[in-house]
Amino acid sequence: HSFGSYVAFEMALQLLHQGQEVALLAILDTEAPLPTNKPVEVEHDDEARYLIDVATTIEQLLGKNLSVSYEDLQPLALDEQLNYILERLKRANFFPPEAKLAQLRGLVQVFKANHKTHYVPHEVYPNQITVFPASEQFWSEQFCDNPAMGWDKVSSEPVETYSVPGDHITMVTEPHVRVLAEKLRACLDKAQADDERK
Repeated sequence: HSFGSYVAFEMALQLLHQGQEVALLAILDTEAPLPTNKPVEVEHDDEARYLIDVATTIEQLLGKNLSVSYEDLQPLALDEQLNYILERLKRANFFPPEAKLAQLRGLVQVFKANHKTHYVPHEVYPNQITVFPASEQFWSEQFCDNPAMGWDKVSSEPVETYSVPGDHITMVTEPHVRVLAEKLRACLDKAQADDERK
């Protein structure tokens, strides 16, 4: 989900252009890539504030408190900050005990790239899009009352939506991921049955 939804959307368009069939385009709790929906790029005056944001996101994913504070990170040099975060991620079983600093650096680079990337499709998707919005929304007010999360603006067909429990992070973790898996399986089965009828 997140930026992966945009990758899936663009892949579906490219596959269709190559004459391939796309049975299901599923979007997991991500706002549509509209020109008016450009993400606010958060610039931090120091790396410690950015690392706090990364740690907070991981805390949501794990459902655990990593006990990372700006006051503890800020006085440290960058490598010390990263080691501080890495040790807490190992203790929380996010990284294995043998994980190296390079793994955390890679993860931080992915977070930064996601924040800086802005994708806008060049055309409307000619088929139906299926969106799985999380029931606990923390997206922009623009889409609070639109379960399609704006994807209806980039699809020529009506958007199908299936709300799943959790928020953007917890929807893909236990126990909520089971509901997502069941609904996604039902959509895949339906797409396969539709394909067999053709």
